[in-house]
Amino acid sequence: MEDMNELFNEKLEKKLKEVMAQKDFYKFTFIDENDKEIEYEIVLTFKSKSRKKIYYVLTDKTTNENNELNVTVYYIDYDEDYMMMDDDTTFHPVVDDEELSMVYDVLHKLQGN
Repeated sequence: MEDMNELFNEKLEKKLKEVMAQKDFYKFTFIDENDKEIEYEIVLTFKSKSRKKIYYVLTDKTTNENNELNVTVYYIDYDEDYMMMDDDTTFHPVVDDEELSMVYDVLHKLQGN
Protein backbone atom coordinates (compact mmCIF):
# COMPACT_ATOMS: atom_id res chain seq x y z
CA MET A 1 0.00 0.00 0.00
CA GLU A 2 2.81 2.39 0.86
CA ASP A 3 4.41 1.77 -2.56
CA MET A 4 1.10 2.68 -4.24
CA ASN A 5 0.94 5.94 -2.27
CA GLU A 6 4.51 6.78 -3.16
CA LEU A 7 3.84 6.08 -6.83
CA PHE A 8 0.68 8.19 -6.74
CA ASN A 9 2.52 11.06 -5.02
CA GLU A 10 5.34 10.89 -7.57
CA LYS A 11 2.86 11.00 -10.46
CA LEU A 12 0.94 13.83 -8.83
CA GLU A 13 4.08 15.85 -8.20
CA LYS A 14 5.25 15.31 -11.78
CA LYS A 15 1.86 16.37 -13.17
CA LEU A 16 1.76 19.47 -10.96
CA LYS A 17 5.24 20.47 -12.09
CA GLU A 18 4.20 20.05 -15.73
CA VAL A 19 1.09 22.15 -15.20
CA MET A 20 2.87 24.87 -13.24
CA ALA A 21 5.60 25.05 -15.90
CA GLN A 22 3.00 26.06 -18.46
CA LYS A 23 2.67 29.80 -18.73
CA ASP A 24 -1.13 29.73 -19.00
CA PHE A 25 -2.01 26.78 -16.78
CA TYR A 26 -5.26 28.48 -15.77
CA LYS A 27 -6.60 28.44 -19.33
CA PHE A 28 -8.66 25.81 -21.12
CA THR A 29 -9.52 25.46 -24.76
CA PHE A 30 -12.81 23.83 -25.65
CA ILE A 31 -14.11 22.98 -29.08
CA ASP A 32 -17.76 23.90 -29.55
CA GLU A 33 -20.40 22.14 -31.63
CA ASN A 34 -19.18 24.04 -34.73
CA ASP A 35 -15.57 22.87 -34.23
CA LYS A 36 -14.57 26.37 -33.16
CA GLU A 37 -11.90 26.63 -30.45
CA ILE A 38 -12.87 28.83 -27.53
CA GLU A 39 -10.33 29.74 -24.88
CA TYR A 40 -11.56 30.05 -21.31
CA GLU A 41 -9.85 31.25 -18.16
CA ILE A 42 -10.62 29.78 -14.77
CA VAL A 43 -12.51 32.16 -12.50
CA LEU A 44 -13.12 29.68 -9.69
CA THR A 45 -12.80 25.99 -8.89
CA PHE A 46 -14.29 24.22 -5.91
CA LYS A 47 -15.19 20.72 -4.80
CA SER A 48 -18.58 19.53 -3.59
CA LYS A 49 -18.17 16.38 -1.52
CA SER A 50 -21.91 15.82 -1.33
CA ARG A 51 -22.27 15.87 -5.13
CA LYS A 52 -18.87 14.24 -5.75
CA LYS A 53 -18.00 16.89 -8.33
CA ILE A 54 -15.32 19.49 -8.89
CA TYR A 55 -16.75 22.66 -10.41
CA TYR A 56 -14.98 24.99 -12.81
CA VAL A 57 -16.36 28.49 -13.38
CA LEU A 58 -14.84 29.70 -16.62
CA THR A 59 -14.98 32.90 -18.67
CA ASP A 60 -14.21 33.60 -22.30
CA LYS A 61 -13.68 37.25 -21.21
CA THR A 62 -16.76 38.52 -23.04
CA THR A 63 -19.25 40.67 -21.16
CA ASN A 64 -23.02 40.95 -21.05
CA GLU A 65 -25.17 44.08 -21.42
CA ASN A 66 -24.44 44.98 -17.76
CA ASN A 67 -20.69 44.83 -18.45
CA GLU A 68 -20.36 41.68 -16.30
CA LEU A 69 -18.14 38.80 -17.34
CA ASN A 70 -19.97 35.96 -19.03
CA VAL A 71 -19.23 32.70 -17.23
CA THR A 72 -19.75 29.06 -18.06
CA VAL A 73 -19.83 26.29 -15.48
CA TYR A 74 -18.45 22.79 -15.99
CA TYR A 75 -17.82 19.93 -13.62
CA ILE A 76 -15.81 16.76 -13.47
CA ASP A 77 -16.78 13.75 -11.42
CA TYR A 78 -14.31 12.65 -8.81
CA ASP A 79 -13.69 9.79 -6.50
CA GLU A 80 -12.03 10.27 -3.11
CA ASP A 81 -9.51 7.58 -4.05
CA TYR A 82 -8.58 9.06 -7.41
CA MET A 83 -8.50 12.79 -7.97
CA MET A 84 -5.89 13.33 -10.67
CA MET A 85 -7.01 14.74 -14.00
CA ASP A 86 -5.73 12.95 -17.05
CA ASP A 87 -6.39 12.83 -20.78
CA ASP A 88 -9.58 10.86 -20.15
CA THR A 89 -11.09 13.47 -17.82
CA THR A 90 -14.48 14.55 -19.13
CA PHE A 91 -15.81 18.05 -18.47
CA HIS A 92 -19.59 18.23 -18.32
CA PRO A 93 -21.57 21.47 -18.62
CA VAL A 94 -23.76 22.23 -15.64
CA VAL A 95 -27.31 22.53 -16.98
CA ASP A 96 -29.45 21.85 -13.89
CA ASP A 97 -30.93 25.14 -12.60
CA GLU A 98 -30.60 24.16 -8.94
CA GLU A 99 -26.97 23.20 -9.42
CA LEU A 100 -26.21 26.40 -11.35
CA SER A 101 -27.86 28.44 -8.61
CA MET A 102 -25.63 26.76 -6.00
CA VAL A 103 -22.51 27.54 -8.07
CA TYR A 104 -23.53 31.18 -8.59
CA ASP A 105 -24.26 31.51 -4.86
CA VAL A 106 -20.72 30.36 -4.09
CA LEU A 107 -19.29 32.79 -6.67
CA HIS A 108 -21.32 35.73 -5.33
CA LYS A 109 -20.37 34.97 -1.73
CA LEU A 110 -16.70 34.95 -2.66
CA GLN A 111 -17.15 38.25 -4.49
CA GLY A 112 -18.79 39.74 -1.40
CA ASN A 113 -22.19 40.22 -3.08
